[in-house]
Amino acid sequence: MTNMKREWVLPHAVYFIIFSLCLFGCDSRNGNRSVTLPEKKQWTVLVYQGGDNDLEAAMIKDFNEMERVGTGGEMYIVVQLDRSPTYDTSNDNWVSSRRYQVTRDPAEAYPPDFSIRPNNIIRSPLLADLGRKNTGDPQVLEDFLIWGVTNFPADRYIIILSDHGAGVRPFRSFSFSTTRGMMFSDSFNDYISEDEARAVFSSVVQRIGRPIDIVGLDCSEMSEIEVAYQFRGLCRYLIASQLSEPNDGYPYERFLMEIRRNPDIATEELLRRWVNHYIESYLPGQPTNGAGDAVTIAVYNMNHIEPYVQAVDQLAGVLTARVNDLGRQFVQLRERTQSFSEAIYRDVYHYCQLLRTHIPQTAVQEAAQAVMDRQGPGQGKALLYEAHRTGNDKNVDNAHGIAIYFPHPRDFDSRYLRSNDFARINRWGTFLRSLAQTQSGQP
Repeated sequence: MTNMKREWVLPHAVYFIIFSLCLFGCDSRNGNRSVTLPEKKQWTVLVYQGGDNDLEAAMIKDFNEMERVGTGGEMYIVVQLDRSPTYDTSNDNWVSSRRYQVTRDPAEAYPPDFSIRPNNIIRSPLLADLGRKNTGDPQVLEDFLIWGVTNFPADRYIIILSDHGAGVRPFRSFSFSTTRGMMFSDSFNDYISEDEARAVFSSVVQRIGRPIDIVGLDCSEMSEIEVAYQFRGLCRYLIASQLSEPNDGYPYERFLMEIRRNPDIATEELLRRWVNHYIESYLPGQPTNGAGDAVTIAVYNMNHIEPYVQAVDQLAGVLTARVNDLGRQFVQLRERTQSFSEAIYRDVYHYCQLLRTHIPQTAVQEAAQAVMDRQGPGQGKALLYEAHRTGNDKNVDNAHGIAIYFPHPRDFDSRYLRSNDFARINRWGTFLRSLAQTQSGQP
């Protein structure tokens, strides 16, 4: 195996020189160095992998999935992979952040055989070893994304953040800072917050001059309306999961093959297939690692997020006005509402369904229905696509794609009110605070 690896992999310095020559050339007319613009392709896929934690092996496995397809045709695949000193010793056990242009692994079957797992050897050319970096530092993420869109220009961009996620739960204490947000770095005890994510992606959008086509959050518990609202105006579509994702995350080889085979594919059709591939990759008999049985996935249509958020705001206002009289019932219905990996997140659509069924007040029923009407999935709705599948570990039959921070009143943390844009401008937080003030003693 060592000889085979040596045969296929050039020294890292050679790859870096080759890559540099692709970006900088010489003007043959006067001998001066001139900038040669990189070739523009139809697609660039940028994947920011946070493996400085117990997902290190899972990140390497996802990288190997990408190598089953590789850069080629009308698609670039570029990765920044950060590793841990603790969990995985494969691939020379290097411990740093590295950038790669992902190329197809000749040891893998092509087209890929989805019925077996990929091998565990990284064979793509190393573009840069950045040393130890904090994946949870927004500047590190911004540097990678700006570098990626500059050096690998495309008509359509997919940006994927892949690591642990914990949604929008408020800060608990400084000693447990990685209990919210996404992109956890064990070595630096850090993460990317909602506000940090918005600042980073705003810089990327400014650089390319338009919203990113697809942002995928290959992280757990990130399909809350609070998270989606942070990306308003920054991407056309956002992919996220209400549940904790299984360790295997996205089936990279499957949706990348869709692009490789048909680079002209419409973005919405690609997303439809992406959702199907995600669900199918966790059906019984698939080669998974640390996978749960239940899965959820949602695709937000970001052009229609604002009306949905306004409908939630109206609902929150109606509920707040009735907390003194109906607060106990609101809490009881919350207990019956679909929850996910953590009880503090509840399904918005399902709660509205229960309000309509059990609260016989016209104003409440109309406000709840307005939220449901705005959600979808479908064209012109907040969600373009949504899919879920119940498993032995969790029943998600009442999942509809969008969750929201909705703790029991006794567990409400007022720091939520200033933790993200949605919480700062929407009356949902006021509703939660009112419940906490009047119902916190209720079982």
